Amino acid sequence: MLPVLEKALTVFAGQFCMTGSRLLVQEAVYDTVRDRLAERLRNVRVGPASDPKSDMGPLIDKPNVERVDKIVRDAVNAGAKAIVGGGPITDGPLANGAFFRPALLEVSDNSLPIVQQETFGPVLTIQRFCETEPSRSPTTANTVCPPAFGREIWTARCGSDKLYSTLGGT
Repeated sequence: MLPVLEKALTVFAGQFCMTGSRLLVQEAVYDTVRDRLAERLRNVRVGPASDPKSDMGPLIDKPNVERVDKIVRDAVNAGAKAIVGGGPITDGPLANGAFFRPALLEVSDNSLPIVQQETFGPVLTIQRFCETEPSRSPTTANTVCPPAFGREIWTARCGSDKLYSTLGGT
């Protein structure tokens, strides 16, 4: 499942209306999912979309790199924890382009703009929940989730990992 989660964020460098930008993970598997996903995101090869060795291409332009970077910095200043800091590439041959490394932010406050608004960049928030039924989780209460946005929750149930969609049932 981790490769799917990685690609949900990095396809089109997160500039896609259905980009996975929020991940809710049950407490029983949270640390494992967070740590393994963080390792995958740290290893994403950012580069020209035309390079077959690249895992993720650039953002549309430099102003969007600055915009996404500001969103990440604001989220961290507001209480999010940068598990993978991401950010603009400022050294080497890619520094002249609009390249942004993927970011993974741990959040617990649903009111943060990073949770409530679409980033349109390679930034994923991850939240822990403690309930066995995702629909009863306090993390999902009072959450803005327009019908166009999909979200999924990774849970441990009956001794095995299972992905539950909060929009489509089990």
